[in-house]
Amino acid sequence: MIHVTATVLRDADARELPLRDLVPGDVIKLSAGDMIPGDVRVLSCKDLFVSQGSLTGESLPIEKFHGPETKVASSPTELNNTCFMGQASKAARRPQSWSQTGVHTYLGAMAGTITEDRMPTSFDQGLNRFTWLMIKLMAVMVPLSS
Repeated sequence: MIHVTATVLRDADARELPLRDLVPGDVIKLSAGDMIPGDVRVLSCKDLFVSQGSLTGESLPIEKFHGPETKVASSPTELNNTCFMGQASKAARRPQSWSQTGVHTYLGAMAGTITEDRMPTSFDQGLNRFTWLMIKLMAVMVPLSS
């Protein structure tokens, strides 16, 4: 069995902890090849590149920086100082980040919107009316043709 862990700094001590034990406010250390365990705000880093193709479809890794955001982003994935759960770090030297976990992550919010019920569109309603018309037509025509 595979146990996914993350390196967490607690009490000035680096520990490998299972992802289920992470809480918001934990400071994590990322290295090259690590999966990002939750939504993280980069506090410090050097040469941090993340692959965010699972969220944006981009094929190349994006460089992330620490410090405040200087531009207004139209999407959270465009923020230069934020990494999201499920992304892979391609190269990093001791970045330490703040963590948001579980359903409160960007990926968790996306999963929630995918699973919620959607309102039928006018196309869905028209298709439903056409289907019932065809069923009624078949119910009348089959007994008459016998």
